[in-house]
Amino acid sequence: MSDPQAAGRLLAKLVVELRERGGAPAATLAGIALLAQRLHRRPLAAGLTRVALGAGPAADDRTAWLLHRLARECLGDEPDDPRLVAAAHRNAVAALRAQYRSDLEAGNVDLINGAGGVGMRLWDVADDELRGSMAASLADVARRIAAQRSNGLYHGRPGNLLLRRMLADVADEQAAATTVVGDLLRLTPAALDTGELGVGGVTLCSGLPGTAVALGPDVDAALAVSVTQAPVTTPTLARLATLVADPASDETLCHGLAGVALAARLAPLWAGLVPDDLRVRLTARLVAYLDRTDDGGLNAVFGMPLAHALLSGPLGVALALVEATEPTPPWWGAVLSLGDGTATVVGARG
Repeated sequence: MSDPQAAGRLLAKLVVELRERGGAPAATLAGIALLAQRLHRRPLAAGLTRVALGAGPAADDRTAWLLHRLARECLGDEPDDPRLVAAAHRNAVAALRAQYRSDLEAGNVDLINGAGGVGMRLWDVADDELRGSMAASLADVARRIAAQRSNGLYHGRPGNLLLRRMLADVADEQAAATTVVGDLLRLTPAALDTGELGVGGVTLCSGLPGTAVALGPDVDAALAVSVTQAPVTTPTLARLATLVADPASDETLCHGLAGVALAARLAPLWAGLVPDDLRVRLTARLVAYLDRTDDGGLNAVFGMPLAHALLSGPLGVALALVEATEPTPPWWGAVLSLGDGTATVVGARG
């Protein structure tokens, strides 16, 4: 059984649920459209995107950004599509500028819930003039993220690497990467249980998987060797094996096993650390999780904000499975302040 098949079965359940409900909020439609697009169900993705855009401007910046990207990726077959694509872009720019300004004024630089993540999405939709006007503030956001205490990708120091890479700040990115690895080398095996690696310590949002994603696909060879030999690496992999075998462990994207699986797609360094047999068992866990999705799980997709639906629900698990075999970049990760570890997803001209 290939990984995307379970995601396809979840998509079928979501479509049935959508028909029975007779509609859904724009954020839910965008999330289902995203899964359809990544599964190459373009007509379905395009139809859902058109319906979502027809409801008017999105209420939140994440949904506005995702609809902009979906419009770029999926629309173009209908006479009215160019108008919808242009409107989606305008709505995304307006929503993101307002949220970015608000977060900066509040001093909130968080990568996932603050100016770090919003700035990443705004950079993607911005023209050259807007990029020029925000480059200095984004560089400052990256510096402030680097000063945080946590070792987690989300809410911690490694997250600044994603912004520096997006800004093509090569020298500062390399220096920051060296600092991140140095922090990692100082951690002992006990860090998995002390909170120094964040919630759980073996997740996408915190710990070694997220750090590997932050370091990117082209991490310096010497730094990669240092990570491999870090005192915390072997116990991290042992903890992962325990989590995969534990039926009570979290299986979702942010704090669970789906994020660990997605990290293997985003970071060759992490993929190389996880043994093949463990990856097979991990995939089986996620497939079983999706196939157990019942009315409660579907209700969660329809009742959650977009970020929550992706980070803590079956939608994110399905996308993690799809990405294991999908050859094109997982551009959608920018909705969660996460590209593919390169500057070519967030900020690419399309």
